[in-house]
Amino acid sequence: MNNAENVVVATGAQLASVENFPFNIRILNSDKMKEHKLQYKIQDILSVGQSKAHRKSMSFGNMRREKLNDEMRGRIKGLREAGMTYRAIRAITGKSVAVISRCLRQLGRRKKQCGRPVALTERQTRRLVREACKTGSSASTLHKTCELPCNVRTTRRVLQRCDLLDYTKMQRTLPLTPAHKTARLKWAMDHAENPFDWSNIVFSDEKKFNLDGPDGYKNYWHDIRQPKRSFVTRQQGGGSVMVWGAIARCGKSALAILTGKQNSGDYVFTLSEYLLPFAHLKFGSDFVFQQDNAPIHTSAETKQFCADQFIDLLPWPARSPDLNPIENLWSTMSRVVYNNGRQYQNVAELRAAVLLAWDMISDEEVKNLIDSMHRRCLETIRRNGEKTHY
Repeated sequence: MNNAENVVVATGAQLASVENFPFNIRILNSDKMKEHKLQYKIQDILSVGQSKAHRKSMSFGNMRREKLNDEMRGRIKGLREAGMTYRAIRAITGKSVAVISRCLRQLGRRKKQCGRPVALTERQTRRLVREACKTGSSASTLHKTCELPCNVRTTRRVLQRCDLLDYTKMQRTLPLTPAHKTARLKWAMDHAENPFDWSNIVFSDEKKFNLDGPDGYKNYWHDIRQPKRSFVTRQQGGGSVMVWGAIARCGKSALAILTGKQNSGDYVFTLSEYLLPFAHLKFGSDFVFQQDNAPIHTSAETKQFCADQFIDLLPWPARSPDLNPIENLWSTMSRVVYNNGRQYQNVAELRAAVLLAWDMISDEEVKNLIDSMHRRCLETIRRNGEKTHY
């Protein structure tokens, strides 16, 4: 080739898209291609006349890297943790091995944490959580017990961030003596190990509703831009409504409104006017009646009435409201009656709300509660007679 000329050797096919080059181009046929070598690659031809910065930006090493979204990064990580190779991951995700490798390297790096250093070490945090789970003490008490190098507010924040802990109000419950636990355990074993038919059991109980709402503290989320809300409390709750109800797997009885302090005669009247019509309609005479061990339930007058009416009684362990499914209905009714912290001005208004809440309870809900009796017995056995979560 003539060195005096600015010549580039290429084939006609390679130059199909090349126009207006500032040098002479010699087209070689197939025979002469065997004698000459290409002086430049076609990429070099296309880059002639372009700026140095543009040619640099077109190089492979400086191309913009592909960005992966969180979903794709998580997918790549999951496939890798499942034991798949880079090539297998490439076949599934369609991403190159280089992209997959870079993604896994970045996921493995731990970025330096910004801001102030943490006040507690991991060891101190573990000790704090362990002590809180064991004792349930307040944050200030735990702060002193663990001798932490931070203030009480920091201790409280650490406890709040722990998924294992939830600061809540302690539930009130009846104390159980060893004798109570033994009786509960025996009762549960008698009704769990042997096949027991709960479908003909009629469960009953009384419940008191106060005008001012349920006993205990009332919590709410306060809008700091508004005045604080107050909770009105009156002597003896401002008045109350006492009710009696019964449920069975087939449904519920009418709700009895009780007036005044109840004695054995009043209770016998309630059984004759509310229990017997419901039980005879649903079962005839083939039913078993459950009641707790309140004095008016176990009095001689009540026992005589049950004997005269041929009512079979279900033996019941003392201090065992968690074993009675009707207690769950009372909780459901309380949420309806006192929804959004509602309070009542008079007994008539409260009575109407209680009756409405009782009517809202479906037969399906009652059936599900009765069907939980076997599970209640099993949990009592597992807990060796202690109170269940019901």
